[in-house]
Amino acid sequence: MEIWYLMLLTFILTFLILNWLINYQKRNRVGQIEREEGLRSHKEKNKTPIFGGVAFVLSYLIVFTFLLIIDEINIYIYLLIVMPMTSFSLLGFIDDYLILKYKKNEGIKPNIKFLIQIIIS
Repeated sequence: MEIWYLMLLTFILTFLILNWLINYQKRNRVGQIEREEGLRSHKEKNKTPIFGGVAFVLSYLIVFTFLLIIDEINIYIYLLIVMPMTSFSLLGFIDDYLILKYKKNEGIKPNIKFLIQIIIS
């Protein structure tokens, strides 16, 4: 299978999922939380849509799973590519979720996040 077909398919899937995700978050007023003591210019980031990485993760998972199903790649290549990318993405998702849950722009502490990234690597 030509690589550019896969890139185009991933791009289209990402675009569609991201478009839906942004509209969903705007309808439900879900978004980034900025600190009260922050700069006035940063206040504009309040309610900026978050969890954008979900669109990228879902699109490459769909494409790589499709390749695995049609026997275009083997399971080892699939795991070698998908597992680290999904692990890093899950870390970003948890970080965004903590920001949303506690309504503070802190998430996972940087030194802990860095340590987790080293372990994943």
